[in-house]
Order: sequence, then structure tokens, then C-alpha cells
Amino acid sequence: MLLQNGDCRRKGNKVSECLKSKLVNTRKHHVCFGCGREIPSGSQAFCETWVDDTINTTYLCLVCESFAGTVLEYGDEYSEHSLPEHDPELWECMRIEIEEGE
Repeated sequence: MLLQNGDCRRKGNKVSECLKSKLVNTRKHHVCFGCGREIPSGSQAFCETWVDDTINTTYLCLVCESFAGTVLEYGDEYSEHSLPEHDPELWECMRIEIEEGE
């Protein structure tokens, strides 16, 4: 579900526009916006830059990016660290598959 530049999302009554979304190798540790787990430095993650009243950058771990692309439809919203709650069993299965290569 890699977002494209110009995609929009609504959070409350604000609309945010995606300025940039890309796969990166992190230089420092981050926290995944989707699940709240740590993304260690040197790991791959999806970096998204959004603008509404301000410019915000969020990171998604590979599990959450893949999970969001499977479970969510275009325009669906989720709050910070809540992505696994959409389907905890599927999220855990995808985590094992991606992180442990099974």
C-alpha cells in the first residue's frame, strides 16, 4: 500500500496530503506509527511525509506497511499504534512471515 505523492488522508476534520512516501534504511531508531514497536537503526522502514497545518514525518515498519496494504482500503484511517487491532491474528501471522521468513 505504498502511498503516492499527492495521496490524501483525513484525520478528524483535517485532510492531510502525502508529500513523500518511500522505503528507507533508517539512520537512527524510530517508532512505528502503525504498531508502536521500535524500528532499530539500520533497518528498512517506510518513511511518509505529510502536510496539513504542519509537516509531519511518520515511519511504518515492514509488517505494518504490508498489513495495511492487505487489510485497509484506500482512504481508511487508523490512529497511532492501532494498526494491529484491525486483525490481531493476521497481523501476528504477517509479522512472523516477514520477520522470521517462515
